[in-house]
Amino acid sequence: MKGLSHTSSFPHVHIYSLHPKMGSVNSVAIHPSGKVALSVGKDRTLRMWDLMRGKGTASTKLGKEGELVRWSVDGSRFLVQTQSTIDIYSTDMDLLHTIIHPSRLHDVKFCKRVNGEGEVLFAAAEDKKLSVYDVPSDEDTPPTVIAELIGHTNRVKAVDALQIALPSIPNSSRTSTTLVSTISSDGKIRIYDLASLPTVPTNGEKTQLTPVAEYDTKGSRLTCVTLADGDIAIPQAANVNGKRKRGEQDKDEEGESEEEAWSAQEESEGDEDEDELEGEGEEEDEGEYESA
Repeated sequence: MKGLSHTSSFPHVHIYSLHPKMGSVNSVAIHPSGKVALSVGKDRTLRMWDLMRGKGTASTKLGKEGELVRWSVDGSRFLVQTQSTIDIYSTDMDLLHTIIHPSRLHDVKFCKRVNGEGEVLFAAAEDKKLSVYDVPSDEDTPPTVIAELIGHTNRVKAVDALQIALPSIPNSSRTSTTLVSTISSDGKIRIYDLASLPTVPTNGEKTQLTPVAEYDTKGSRLTCVTLADGDIAIPQAANVNGKRKRGEQDKDEEGESEEEAWSAQEESEGDEDEDELEGEGEEEDEGEYESA
């Protein structure tokens, strides 16, 4: 690995460029602490980077080209995905488990459970569903499939998850849940509630979760998805090519004509009020002159 490039002009801000002789990089994952990163690429090597010092700290030959690398939520382990294989490692780069998924994988992601302790692992694949693996806290116990998120009619291309707060519900202790979003080559975006997952694995039985909401993009070629928290500003009706639609224009013109009519009526009423006030003032003046 070759030196560092300091490219920031701001004081106390350091931006480094890492220059390993590794060819194309397929995936990078940053540890939850923000201090360490992992990368896999064309050179069939797994590399670990010290982001505080801007240099490589460890590497190991995979013997195959890693496509994706992902940290677990608590940062205690990570995975490398290649085609239909998921290799799970400890932070010391020791191989813990190898999962051979039944079909070609397109995305993988760790996620914290809603009910119970620990994490699960999502596997989006060619089999038109999102498989959910239980990830035991005991590193010696291999992950097993406990649920399937179904509903797509084509390969599932990507997955993301977001924890959200829930409003107060009578007789319910739940204050939050996790929403899972999947996208597929069928052009559909689907949302699932992870609260329906079983708390513990169930004797090889797989719970099937159906979507709680979906959106049809009408044939869009979806490739990635990201969930984000925050309020959504709802814009007014968008103009097409900077021009208003005829119906909108007519509606606006009707609104303007109504506003003009109301304005004219208010002005006329205001004039009548002024005339009445002036008339009352003149009568009072005449009374004063007569008494004088």
